[in-house]
Amino acid sequence: MRIRTILTAGDMSTLSAILSGALVDPSAQRLALAIYERENDHTTIEFRHFQSTMDYELAWKWIRIVTSLVQVASKPASEFDHKLQLIATEYQRMDGRWRLYTWDKTFGQETIDPWLNSWEWMLPILDLQDDVPFWRDYVARLPGRNELS
Repeated sequence: MRIRTILTAGDMSTLSAILSGALVDPSAQRLALAIYERENDHTTIEFRHFQSTMDYELAWKWIRIVTSLVQVASKPASEFDHKLQLIATEYQRMDGRWRLYTWDKTFGQETIDPWLNSWEWMLPILDLQDDVPFWRDYVARLPGRNELS
């Protein structure tokens, strides 16, 4: 229910109101505090990849990724297993790409780490294909990101 509430917020100002408890809908109030009240619950997932930002669009895209991960994990077992199989298949493909990258790097060839673009296959698995253009543009602007090593 909390994830659904966050996803239906629609924009950062509404999400801010939800988290502050300013909205009257009891199912949407105090989401952040409700999470912290579960002191003895050790099922927390910590995402350290997210960088601090004042860019509301970037923050919103990260929220969509995190909530999509939770939604995938909350699906019935057969759907969850299907998503895991898709991820496992991509990881198997990455093994060959990683070996080639390591080989090229060892022998001084110019190459790009294949894991740097793994987001391209992960977003559609998380049903976030609409976010691909945003992330493609964002990643392309990162300094030194697309340089050969």
